[in-house]
Amino acid sequence: MQPLASVLAALAMVAAAEACQCQMPDGKDHPRATVECCYRVGAVMNFASCPNNEMNTRMQFLAFKACCRQWKVNSNCHATPE
Repeated sequence: MQPLASVLAALAMVAAAEACQCQMPDGKDHPRATVECCYRVGAVMNFASCPNNEMNTRMQFLAFKACCRQWKVNSNCHATPE
């Protein structure tokens, strides 16, 4: 059981690192928004320990596009990942 506990603990740490709150100008939070999405839509991250704001993976890019759809934001939602 200890290997399983170690895996679960590692997964919890990863989830915590990515569980940043994106606070929109209207005060609403989007818990799964990427930092890049927040930056592009004029929102702010309300935790300091968030991932960097580079969309360096396809998943981050998809999360950014999903966030744009969520908030109906048109600012560069068709950007391509670098």
